[in-house]
Amino acid sequence: MPAQRAEPRAAAACLLLLLLGSPLAAQTPSAAAPQPIVRIALAPDAMRAQLPALAELCERHLPQRVGAVPADAFGLELQDGTLRQFPTAARLPAGIVATGSCRFGAGEPLLWSTAQDGTEDWYVPADFSLPAAWSSLLHAANATALDTPMTLSAAVVTAHLAGAMAEGDPRADLLLQLAATCGEVTWLAWREGATLRVRGRSDGGLALPATLALLAGAPPPTLAPRSLRAFGARDAHRNEAARQLLRGEDAVSIPVLRALLHAEDETALAAIDALVRLGATDELPRIVAAATPARPAAALAALHAVQSLWTLASPQIRQQTRGAIARSGDLHLRGLDLAKLDGTPPATLPAEPTLDDRGRALLWLSLTAIGLCGLWLRERQRPGELPA
Repeated sequence: MPAQRAEPRAAAACLLLLLLGSPLAAQTPSAAAPQPIVRIALAPDAMRAQLPALAELCERHLPQRVGAVPADAFGLELQDGTLRQFPTAARLPAGIVATGSCRFGAGEPLLWSTAQDGTEDWYVPADFSLPAAWSSLLHAANATALDTPMTLSAAVVTAHLAGAMAEGDPRADLLLQLAATCGEVTWLAWREGATLRVRGRSDGGLALPATLALLAGAPPPTLAPRSLRAFGARDAHRNEAARQLLRGEDAVSIPVLRALLHAEDETALAAIDALVRLGATDELPRIVAAATPARPAAALAALHAVQSLWTLASPQIRQQTRGAIARSGDLHLRGLDLAKLDGTPPATLPAEPTLDDRGRALLWLSLTAIGLCGLWLRERQRPGELPA
């Protein structure tokens, strides 16, 4: 991309723009929203180096677009789609690595500043307008809640938004590698009068990972918002998103839940529970494979899944599940009585009864007694004889 001119969207990716953690999705901006006007002041190189993502942005990516980046403090400006660098004599407050502003047309600008430890503060005025595409991204990331701490993986969210990239695509290095350098992004938004406050932290502040997400684009049609949150969240919202996948179409939900079997213990538990509720018998071997002694919650959920889905599974799936159980390190699964789960065997006629020696002796004694009694009765009834 030429250094003199950049497309507005690509140029924005080179800046510490906005806006992932702000609950502004409720606004309804015009479809023809104006381009952002962004101004940023960056501290000298020695301070920038303390934030890995910011340092990599200045060392590797900005020089391709605005020329060599000075070791001293400098400024950046994005206006009408043009990105330019300029020297600045502004002195940033102690401990601040970057500070800037952003506005769309008239109205007060959004102000922000980034500290050396990656903590970033935003001050969003009441009349700040947000483009529709950005509102859509905020909604997909479930980033519109106030007074609720949120954590996302910048790399996972950006990769899912970007989708498949062709080999040699210049965006891949910028999006994926730089997003991975940002690490996890945590933030909290709240109201102070008419102003919206956002405070968060990552190895690139808040605005840099937000910019990468914006550059990556809108979620692909096959990626539902719940799926994005289930993959990208790194807190309790991830487990809730996994449970909410029950409301989606099986063709979309089951592959996502299958991938979540490899997540941490609590998320794997939620994924197994959702698969059981969906009646996903074909996933039984994978569910069992996900149960390990190191993940006790997932192991208990897998035990319940086998007990619930076994009778519904096909013979082939049962055989695969037997093999998975045999390889499992979980003692509860390996001790499961699968023969009992197979159900009661078909009913058969009872075998003929047999007599032991005592029974046979009693039978002969009974028959002998009957015979003797008959002979005695016959002798008593002979004609012409009187009883003694």
